[in-house]
Amino acid sequence: MDQQRSKTVLILDHSSFFSRPSGVTFNVNVQNNDQQQSQQDQINNENCLGMKSLWTCIVECVLEYCRILFDIFEDDALITLIVTGIDQRDQSSWWNRYKNLSQCMDFFAGIQPPNERPLVNDDDLLKHSLNEAITALCTRSKKQNIPTDSDYINSGHIILFSTFNNKRIETIEKDAKIFHESHNHMALEMNDFVPLAKCDLTLVDVRSIDQPVPTSNPEYRSISSILHRTFYYAQAGQMLFTRMLQMLLKQHYLALTTVTGIPMKEDVASRSSLNYDVDIVHPAEVHHSLRERAPLKYWRQIKDDVETIVLKWSAFSYDPENYYDTYSAYRFSPLDVNSRESACLTNFLLSGKCVLLELGNLPNECAININEYGDENCFNTSDNDLTLTTTTTSTNRLFSHMIISHNQELMIHAIAFGSNNPMSKMGPSYLVTDEKDNISINDLEELMDEIDDDSLEKDLRVESFINIIRTTTLYPVETMTSGKIPIEDSLRLLERHTRRCPLLINETILFNMPAPINLLTSLILREKLSDDDVSKYLMTLKYVDNMERNGESLPVPNNFQYTTKIVTNKAKNKTKAINFNFGYAKINNGICYLRYDDTNPEKEEEKFFTGIIDIVKWLGYEPYKVTHASDHFDQLYEWAKELIHRDLAYVCHQKGEELKGHNVPESPWRYRPIQESLQLFEDMKHGKFAEGEATLRMKCVMEDGKLDPVAYRIKYAHHAKTGDKW
Repeated sequence: MDQQRSKTVLILDHSSFFSRPSGVTFNVNVQNNDQQQSQQDQINNENCLGMKSLWTCIVECVLEYCRILFDIFEDDALITLIVTGIDQRDQSSWWNRYKNLSQCMDFFAGIQPPNERPLVNDDDLLKHSLNEAITALCTRSKKQNIPTDSDYINSGHIILFSTFNNKRIETIEKDAKIFHESHNHMALEMNDFVPLAKCDLTLVDVRSIDQPVPTSNPEYRSISSILHRTFYYAQAGQMLFTRMLQMLLKQHYLALTTVTGIPMKEDVASRSSLNYDVDIVHPAEVHHSLRERAPLKYWRQIKDDVETIVLKWSAFSYDPENYYDTYSAYRFSPLDVNSRESACLTNFLLSGKCVLLELGNLPNECAININEYGDENCFNTSDNDLTLTTTTTSTNRLFSHMIISHNQELMIHAIAFGSNNPMSKMGPSYLVTDEKDNISINDLEELMDEIDDDSLEKDLRVESFINIIRTTTLYPVETMTSGKIPIEDSLRLLERHTRRCPLLINETILFNMPAPINLLTSLILREKLSDDDVSKYLMTLKYVDNMERNGESLPVPNNFQYTTKIVTNKAKNKTKAINFNFGYAKINNGICYLRYDDTNPEKEEEKFFTGIIDIVKWLGYEPYKVTHASDHFDQLYEWAKELIHRDLAYVCHQKGEELKGHNVPESPWRYRPIQESLQLFEDMKHGKFAEGEATLRMKCVMEDGKLDPVAYRIKYAHHAKTGDKW
């Protein structure tokens, strides 16, 4: 989870427009002490409905937004509420503003409903509130006042609920840009202010149910390189709640999971087959491991324009000894906290039980990642008094997550599963119980002598750790005579050793290789490779390549059936291109550029770029120049327009599912006019399309038979080098 969270300011327009009825109704029940009269009232109440105002719908939506953030992030949820024309905003620092939902409800409790008479200065009040919002974003939070070595990028979100027309949108964009520039200038001279490096302005046009919306798709626009605007239309009620959820998931990097197949007690008693679903919101990191090991498309669904991952209720347990190995835990919050199903699930977890979630309908191509936990016999499922019960036992299943309550907080764990999980056991464990200040090499060798060789599996790497102790020395800071702590050298050496002694069991395959393959592990520790080392390295890769061509199997541990592709994927693919290109240039006294393909900001991270340059230098090479594909984005854009001018490219609106495979049908937009494609391509650049709504395709056939490959697609993501320009 992020050490620093983005700030969020929610502005609610308190003008007379929002005193209007929204069209959203609710039941009204009236109680009477007279029994006969109360029976008559009960009959009348069935048709007695009240109607919410637009203001009430917006306040309910904002409170749900705040509730979910407080449930997941607690004190790290930085929220400020502003109501136009109401001087009740807390003027103190961020850490004293709103800490829980009760404080937010107290804030709204002190505000009267909007006046039905319109005010002359509604636009001025909205402008003042926008200025307050940017002031709040530039104000330092508690963590920003703590000095740290790492630079923190101050970012934030402003969500404005109001009614808009084109003129009002232009005015708000202009005012927001002026306020942002002036506050950033003030931040350079004031200690309590910090410049705002990124700001997302979201405008939500709220309408009653009987008013249609022009479009359900959001509209994006970049006001400046730092300030970006998103515009939504939303009808009061369910549509407004859906827009709130979409903003919440995107702005705070959250995800939605549907726990399906939850049986209820009365359904079991009445032999009913009805099951219930509960939607929960949690940080998106929960699904990172699952995304790496299995395609999420098999469990992804779209519910009310929001993507969710469907996980099946499997089993529950009382005994902590039955918990599975997990490597991450995050808070979660039920999406509909007032529903009966959510309340039952919450009470069930708060009673001290944990629930396993499994991936339903596991496809055959994911079978390699199934873990060993397929037996539920150890789980207690005999209690008939529980509100929630367990499902029936099945075989060949994959438990991916576990939900549980820790200290009355709802948590979701990611279970370590598959052959590549971070919690894989590497053999039996041995614990040193003697209380000693340190353990010498002799102590470790004596410990090795005491271990039965028959019980010692090859995966236990005690010898490797003894070799690390022999070849390295750890000095206390007080014994350093030079006065300089070589921390960078120490970290670099530690990083090399951890390459040689990995924690993941699938990487220990290198230690089971015969000569000359085992030479790779000794070369990793070298500061630099000599020409002789490079020759030995290339000889090793050639040996592995010949084994693959001849179909020879590599010797691997008995419990893991790897093929030669494991070695070639981890060693050859990462170094073969580097050695061939830089080696060829070195032999022929030439030069070699190192070019990064950073066209997809979601897949390329800065740590990968630095890792590649480290590998190149470790292999003994020095790039003549380091370049990036993003350096040429402007030129590539001009070339793309030139292709359109020559009728060699066109803007297409087919969805991604329609373009999968090689025998795709010809696009219905392949022969659209050139000027129309040019205009649409400009609209793509200026954010007038949502993701997936438009692509630029080239008129050609690839070598593999692919017709009209995609050259440009839309992705709203921040780029490390170019920012938000493209």
